[in-house]
Amino acid sequence: MDFYYSKQTECFLAKQSSKIAQRIVQAINKLPDGDIKKLRGYNNLYRLRVGDL
Repeated sequence: MDFYYSKQTECFLAKQSSKIAQRIVQAINKLPDGDIKKLRGYNNLYRLRVGDL
């Protein structure tokens, strides 16, 4: 599955170390599996936990 990353996301990933950015992208590519929880107070927003940081 190919994902489209917003410009804001691309800028965020560019600021991360390559190791961290790679972990985030791998977690996104594994969706819908992973540690996902719905954000309280929002209808269609979720968070994806990556690592123990």
